[in-house]
Amino acid sequence: MVEHRHGVRRRAFALAEIFTKSGIHLTGLIYNVSRDGMFILTDSKVHIRGYVEIHLPKIIRDNKPFKISGLVIHHSGIGFGLMFSRATNETIEFVDKLSLHMI
Repeated sequence: MVEHRHGVRRRAFALAEIFTKSGIHLTGLIYNVSRDGMFILTDSKVHIRGYVEIHLPKIIRDNKPFKISGLVIHHSGIGFGLMFSRATNETIEFVDKLSLHMI
């Protein structure tokens, strides 16, 4: 398998709410992150090449939950890999904080 990440993958644990474009609401656990994406542990299936929005209600930024969207790029038996739609400065700051402060 070819490594496609540009950033270093770091361990991170945080509860995530997953919203699909078709309106399905799922939950999962962020397992690791890089500046390009994340892997989310969940027994729920989402479509590969489908876009999802991730909400992190326990990570408060300016008294608001953090939201990030991305493309599902692969599945495994325990979860899925997500590539962020845009790697903004806010996204990079979020990834750095999440990987430093596992919650």
